[in-house]
Amino acid sequence: MTPFEKSMAARTAFPEKLYTRPALKKFFLEQAGIPDWLLARCQKEGADLAETLARCWPREGPGLGKEAEEFIHDLLPALKDPERLRSCWDQCKTPERIWVNRLLLGYTPPTVPVAPDPSLPRKQIQAELMYALFSGEAEYSFGLKRGADLVVFARMSVHNATLSAQLQTYIDQNTTLKKGPIREVARGLVGVVSYTAIIPSARHKSGLKVENPRLESLFPPGGLWQAATFLDL
Repeated sequence: MTPFEKSMAARTAFPEKLYTRPALKKFFLEQAGIPDWLLARCQKEGADLAETLARCWPREGPGLGKEAEEFIHDLLPALKDPERLRSCWDQCKTPERIWVNRLLLGYTPPTVPVAPDPSLPRKQIQAELMYALFSGEAEYSFGLKRGADLVVFARMSVHNATLSAQLQTYIDQNTTLKKGPIREVARGLVGVVSYTAIIPSARHKSGLKVENPRLESLFPPGGLWQAATFLDL
């Protein structure tokens, strides 16, 4: 690792972003000579935008030869100038370019997940399968009733082999819409979902974030079982 990479990896505070994601992507496409469709295909391999742009840049430089503090204080503000940004990308080694792009986009370190406390009491509610996402580890969205609508309540992975097989069978037979890795299914499969807590969240359509959801069981499809409502929480 270069001194810049080492000092960046140790940082916990990062400056405000200089570019929006669309603006940085537009600049890259203008300068790199790579078509938009090819960049999109590269990004589908799983990297974030900062890493994708860094790895697709057509030139590899000798390295910045600076530590993060010096770079952020002396050079980063000047990268609003397109010519200076292009020169910086040419100077960087690829791992350094990834960090530079993250700085430009206002990178925030990910929160380290906290393992669920097994001693916490779990509540249960009946919820209905709405969607499945098959990208990496499969995730399943279960919903509760809100008026006449079914709204996503919780999304979770399922590690029980029997439940996973039951879910897959239902999805194979009842998919109503495919969109990339997403499968929307017809109503009819209800299960018991347990959780440890519910907190308000403006980021979720339901207005709630479910802590540690887990699928406990599934009822046979086609029965009289129904999803509960949000008022039942």
